[in-house]
Amino acid sequence: MQSVTFDEISRLTPSQMLDKAEATPPRDTHERIVLPIIQEVGYALGSLIAVFTRPINAVCGLKSLCQTGLETAQRFSKKNVVHVTKEMIASSSNFSSELQLKLLSVLYKIENLQKKMGLNGNIDCLLVEDGHAQLCGAPSSFRSFSVVISPSFLKKHSHEEMEFILAHELSHLKHYDSFRIPCFDMCVCLVQIAFIACLPLMISLPSIVLVSALAGRISIVWGKAVERRSDYEAMTTLNSTQSAVNYFSNKLKRHYMLKHASFDEVRKLDPSISFDEYIAGNINFNSKGDALGNHTHDATTERLAQALSFKPQRVALGAAV
Repeated sequence: MQSVTFDEISRLTPSQMLDKAEATPPRDTHERIVLPIIQEVGYALGSLIAVFTRPINAVCGLKSLCQTGLETAQRFSKKNVVHVTKEMIASSSNFSSELQLKLLSVLYKIENLQKKMGLNGNIDCLLVEDGHAQLCGAPSSFRSFSVVISPSFLKKHSHEEMEFILAHELSHLKHYDSFRIPCFDMCVCLVQIAFIACLPLMISLPSIVLVSALAGRISIVWGKAVERRSDYEAMTTLNSTQSAVNYFSNKLKRHYMLKHASFDEVRKLDPSISFDEYIAGNINFNSKGDALGNHTHDATTERLAQALSFKPQRVALGAAV
């Protein structure tokens, strides 16, 4: 296995990093042939199981619109949840000065982005202890939204990257995607059940597998299209692709090094990473640095390529037309 170093990766521009990742061949036959087959079988089996889980997910999505912001946050973290406001930050002695500045920056970014995106309603910023969620957004009612954030997110990303990620999440809030996606999945599920029920008994078993694979693929394609729309809307709102390019480039560099660099070299890029995370990353990413089994977003290489080629249509206020 060819090993890379921190110095080699850190000096690459986003375009060079993308070219390097795209030019990296699969490590072996297992990654090139076996894993894609396993993934497709997993999609089919997952779609079969989803016959029972999709209606539940849709009900949960509807329920989330009736929850308070605190209840929304507690879905992602069983630990302490803090409702962050400017007054609380100014009066609290529990936060370091660095964390206070970053939290204030997040609040101002949310206010600014909310105006730019025409997102009506109240947006709560909720801080959770480090755990499952680093940053997510969810409607907590039809006129109230919550952005759930963790300290590790604030430490890991620059102000520029945070602005793009927040804009991406606010796009999901604007379109109520946490409700629309499970509802779409439930519709696919109902069509899947109706189609299978109409089939002759003799051919039902192979047909169930094929229909389930097709239903799973439709849900995945639509879900990825929703994420792609949020990426594009975030870049359009910011009237720039630079923050998105930097975010995806840095993400790809980290994942690529987890697969191809030694633990010591990875620690130079991210001193907070543990050896367990290093081993898990080495297993969970392919040779290009893309996550294996990712069915919710486009691959990081694809998202970086889209950001590099995207041309925002929106003209900034005050700019010459």
